[in-house]
Amino acid sequence: FGTKPDHLVEVVKAVREDYPNIGICLDVRNAFDDGVDLERAIFEMGEYIISVHMHEGHSLLPGRGLVEWDRVMKSFKKIGYEGTFIIEVAGWQEQVEAMLNNVALIMNYNLLDAKKAKNLLEEFGRRGKIN
Repeated sequence: FGTKPDHLVEVVKAVREDYPNIGICLDVRNAFDDGVDLERAIFEMGEYIISVHMHEGHSLLPGRGLVEWDRVMKSFKKIGYEGTFIIEVAGWQEQVEAMLNNVALIMNYNLLDAKKAKNLLEEFGRRGKIN
């Protein structure tokens, strides 16, 4: 429906009355690749963002590529984002430690409940040991 933050907000506003569960999934790396100012986009789309797709190019985990995740996460914190973070990883078994670091990154900005984070960390730890 669009790649510019203001276009996406317009689409959501146009249909949200009839479809209240419609929102924006911000794909951080794709927005970055399209030259979108991520901090500005997060503030523009704010209340309309319902999920965040975290990844880097070439199957890298967030924090191991070009996106300035610290600035991105601070922006989510400033807007009071409480939605879902989806971390995309190829071959995560080889990257368990990095996955744990990503959970910690989200926790550092108080964007993930401590109990949920503990459960995630335990699950990643178990799976990392199995493989």
